Amino acid sequence: MIENSRVKFFYPRLLRLRQLIQTDFVQKVMAALASRGIVLILGFITSIFTARLLGPEGRGLFGIATAITALGVQLGLLGFHSANTFHVSKNPSLLPTMITNSFVISMAMGVLLMGLIFCLRHYILGKDSLSFFLLCLCLVNIPLNICFLLFQGLLTGLQKFKNYNRSEVLNKLINTLLILGCIFTGNLSPITATVFQGAAFMVSIIYMLKAFFKSPKGLTKPSLSLLKENFFYGGKAYLACFFAWGIMRLDIFMLQRFQNLEAVGYFSLALTLIDILLMFSSVVAAILHPKLCIESDLKKKWIMTKKTTLGSSVVILLAACIVIVWKAPIQWMFGPEFIPCHRTLLYLLPGFFFLSIQTILVQYIISIKFPWSLVIIWGVALGFKFLFSLVLVPDMGIKGIGISWAIIYFFVLISVFINIHSNNFKSWIWRSQKSNF
Repeated sequence: MIENSRVKFFYPRLLRLRQLIQTDFVQKVMAALASRGIVLILGFITSIFTARLLGPEGRGLFGIATAITALGVQLGLLGFHSANTFHVSKNPSLLPTMITNSFVISMAMGVLLMGLIFCLRHYILGKDSLSFFLLCLCLVNIPLNICFLLFQGLLTGLQKFKNYNRSEVLNKLINTLLILGCIFTGNLSPITATVFQGAAFMVSIIYMLKAFFKSPKGLTKPSLSLLKENFFYGGKAYLACFFAWGIMRLDIFMLQRFQNLEAVGYFSLALTLIDILLMFSSVVAAILHPKLCIESDLKKKWIMTKKTTLGSSVVILLAACIVIVWKAPIQWMFGPEFIPCHRTLLYLLPGFFFLSIQTILVQYIISIKFPWSLVIIWGVALGFKFLFSLVLVPDMGIKGIGISWAIIYFFVLISVFINIHSNNFKSWIWRSQKSNF
């Protein structure tokens, strides 16, 4: 009797779990996480050996170089990757023109931003912590990185997820193999590490071009009208993403100006680990978004969002718990000199949790439209983040960054939640008026 009752208790739940795993959404999430898992492992390996071979100061220089490249990419991307996905998914015949436009955008914006950042380097860096040659190398990586992201947007629009995942893995794999090769030569430096990043982007771009040319006949002339459409479509998304990026990356420059290169090294490594942890919420959000766009009923859309957010929060909390006991693995992987990095991670955990939940929750709003209210929320958050950093970083250092993260990302999460309920209330009023009429 006891065994029968246990069977009756567990069998329906196991059956439901099996059905859940076999759903299209979960299958896509698992496939994406599997590929991201490979990227995660390669990222860990890269971070370990760059930290060990460069040391805290060298890792700090490399972190600043990477941040400058990322700054140029965020300034130059202009939401075109989101527009690429939208337009090519609606009309795949536009692919040859979109590829040409992507080359034009990456080269034009890349060259413009290379000159702009070079001229403003003293204002951005505060002091000449980068050599002239290293600065030029990280600037050259800007157009390569922009082109890489634009092509990935096209792969997503074409639903070539296997090619998308392979491009991610290939990029990390090339970079990791080149860095591992320096173990035998002992010649790894911030300069060579930056060169390796550029080489990995070039190989990945060539691979994606081959994936594109399986179907189209060839490239066409760039389309100015399509460029304008892409710009207007991706403009709001770009502004919101840029403000969000600024909140996370601003502190590298703050630490470099008010603290020292060691603090930058610890924070940049912790930021790399946070980026890896954020992969889960990013994957869930990317797969949830098109499903929400298809669903027209707001009530069903909101139920789907709530279920996904609550289920994902369990995994996010589990990841946070793992980080709490990560001190020994960090010492083993990166060396005893990077033990303070664990404390940095603990400071950033509350902000990481709020940001992860917001990343999934906001998909409900942008599946309906991309309102200006989201741009305003992130713009206000960036302004407050800058003020908090000016006040907290000089005296408290990385601990002050953790406090500002928790406050800012909690503010964004609450603002998004209020925005959702405000939109739901307006939609309910509109439906009531329409039915009465």
